Amino acid sequence: MASDYFDLGTYRVAITTSSPDAQLWFNRGLVLCYAFNHQEAYECFNLALEADPGCAIAYWGKAFVLGCNYNKPWVAFDPEDAARSIDEAFAMTQKALELREGASQFERLLIEALPHRYQAAAARDDLEKWNDDFATAMRKAYAQMPDNPEIAAVFAEAMMNRTPWQLWDINAGTVAEGADTQEILD
Repeated sequence: MASDYFDLGTYRVAITTSSPDAQLWFNRGLVLCYAFNHQEAYECFNLALEADPGCAIAYWGKAFVLGCNYNKPWVAFDPEDAARSIDEAFAMTQKALELREGASQFERLLIEALPHRYQAAAARDDLEKWNDDFATAMRKAYAQMPDNPEIAAVFAEAMMNRTPWQLWDINAGTVAEGADTQEILD
């Protein structure tokens, strides 16, 4: 099955695993995550975990793609979807935290920021605050590893998710009020 999968290009990031299949499926999941195909990314992260149930960063991947993104902010989740997604994402976050010992620095930074994205096992009315808190946590991760592409990508997306589709004041041609647009570009 692994060789019959879609050609997603050559992008690769080394993760902490001894399983070539876990590495392969994680890379595929990450590429799909970056392409905003979160449902298919979730399936790839599941396959990575089938190959290596101790792969902490694959739990991070599952949790990450269950949450909001630029094209589906928290307000677009219906109550059942939000409850189901947050419940599972919170559990996956806890599992990633439990397994992070021995993970690489970039993996630990991503995993340790995740509890700011999923602060409880149940959906609440202040999910937008979770976006702010996650962006703050990713800013700290980025300060530690500014040259890591995964940290930079997740940090940029975290900032964009604070004000989705409101990054620019198109009438004034300036950054929209409250948006992190300039920081993202810098």
